[in-house]
Amino acid sequence: MKKVFTYPIVAREVEKDWIIYIPDFEMFGGVTQAKRTRDIRKMAADYIEVAIKELHESCESIPKASKIKDVKRDDSTDYRMYVSVEIDL
Repeated sequence: MKKVFTYPIVAREVEKDWIIYIPDFEMFGGVTQAKRTRDIRKMAADYIEVAIKELHESCESIPKASKIKDVKRDDSTDYRMYVSVEIDL
């Protein structure tokens, strides 16, 4: 059965890289040199999909999506957005 999961992400620009932070899955995230928002969202969706599948396989609970919070600690540019993935569990 397919389910749709939607989670907030924060993409922070640091020099030429983008750091992708997923608050609900602190152990997942990464760095990319993507030029377009679409690529950042795709990469975040891939991370979310892996996280959900790993939690499901290990019989751990899948967190509910939180609201986007202010996680800014400096004057960098942050982009907050929601990413949805459809997963067959």
